[in-house]
Amino acid sequence: MRNCWIVVLCLALPLPSWAVDGVLELNQAKVTGFPIQLNQRGAYVLTSNLLVPNLLTSAIVINVDDVTIDLNGFTIDGPNTCTGSGSTLACGPSTSGAGITTGLTNRITIRNGFIREFGGSGISAQFSQGVHIEDVTVAHNRFFGIDAGTDSLISGVTAIANDGGGIRGVGGSVIRGSTASENGDRGFEVVVASIHESTATSNALEGILVDGGTVESCNVTGNEGAGILAQGTESNLVGNVVRANQGNGVTASSDTRLEGNLIAENQGNGIFPGTGTTHHLLGNSILANSLAGVANPASGGVTLIGGGNRIAGNTPDLGTLVFLIDLTCNRIGTTTTCPP
Repeated sequence: MRNCWIVVLCLALPLPSWAVDGVLELNQAKVTGFPIQLNQRGAYVLTSNLLVPNLLTSAIVINVDDVTIDLNGFTIDGPNTCTGSGSTLACGPSTSGAGITTGLTNRITIRNGFIREFGGSGISAQFSQGVHIEDVTVAHNRFFGIDAGTDSLISGVTAIANDGGGIRGVGGSVIRGSTASENGDRGFEVVVASIHESTATSNALEGILVDGGTVESCNVTGNEGAGILAQGTESNLVGNVVRANQGNGVTASSDTRLEGNLIAENQGNGIFPGTGTTHHLLGNSILANSLAGVANPASGGVTLIGGGNRIAGNTPDLGTLVFLIDLTCNRIGTTTTCPP
């Protein structure tokens, strides 16, 4: 009887090792090179900081669905450098190297740690679906802090001084309880998505860009452009504080529903509407903006439909081509207007 020999070759690849309870460990001391390729579904945990020395290289590349990474309070650190903040922010060269990139995978969870100083995005997940990112700080990345794909959930995230912008969510994504500050572009971009109970402050352009989505209960202050830019398809702005931005409080190039917002003390107009649009204003306070409360668009007129608004202390309160249709009483300056 002939004996058969099987030879197994083991390659020295940068693979994770087992930690406890079936969780795979990611540790700098056990990495033979970057990027770390995750090719197995399941849970991973950092047990040390990861320092990537090459601007062209990502730290972690996820190649399969259904992966959870617990950063465990540690930092994934790249070699990029940034100085300044907001419009003075200057970072190193733009490259493809990201902190974590997810490719075309789905149902990825990343939580509890820090990602900073990469030539690309902190988390590059724009081609993934159903990504959950929780309690992560992304800072000093050359592109976005977080760029998330459709149906993602982003909660408890802080994005600071990322040159391409703070956090981007699209296609049914939800951003909640997060902060974007001092970024070199917009704080948040929300495209056919929603953002709730979040803060955008001191960003170089708008605090929040929304296109066909909802901005609810957000604090939008001190941004160098408009507080909120609503463009594209109809958006809803509900219960926000939009204060002391260097541009307009709200620039609305699309039909927009504004309800229960405080829009105050902005250096531009309270609301700058697009030409020929119809906006629904319900129960807003538009106060003490440096220019008009609701401005004339660049040409043509604009129609406002609503009630329960207080518009006062602006210069002027309503532009001459702004037409207000009262559903209930509105107080404009010292005058109360009511439906007939």
